[in-house]
Amino acid sequence: MPSRGMMTLASLALAVALVALPAGCGSASNVPTTVQGLVQFQGYPLVGGLIVFTPDADRGGRGQPARADVQPDGSFQLQIEGSRQIPPGWYRVAIADPPTLPGRQPIHTGFPSRLRRPDRSDLLRQVQAGKDNHFEFLIEALNSAEH
Repeated sequence: MPSRGMMTLASLALAVALVALPAGCGSASNVPTTVQGLVQFQGYPLVGGLIVFTPDADRGGRGQPARADVQPDGSFQLQIEGSRQIPPGWYRVAIADPPTLPGRQPIHTGFPSRLRRPDRSDLLRQVQAGKDNHFEFLIEALNSAEH
């Protein structure tokens, strides 16, 4: 017959194993979620353009980038290949203003070109599972020193 100490040790081991289960595979921390937000330039909605969230490899991110067309009201809803389910994790963000049509004035003068590349934009965001991931990007005009 097992001793009382052995039974207590076995019970403790079973309790630790049960507590550790939620942190394993299938935990809520890995469940894809949705990401939406708003982009403003000089205090007004960015009319058109593109926003891309690229997984940040420096923080363990990998996979496909998520992207969205910026709507006329400045809003966006990220997607990956038509799905609005975005994996949680850290992302580098790039934002591009809409292209200028031939023979027309640019819609957004002074838009910082560094924002068009995720490796130069300095914009980082963490997408969290189980949360409302709403991000706002308030962009100001390019400084003459930023050329």
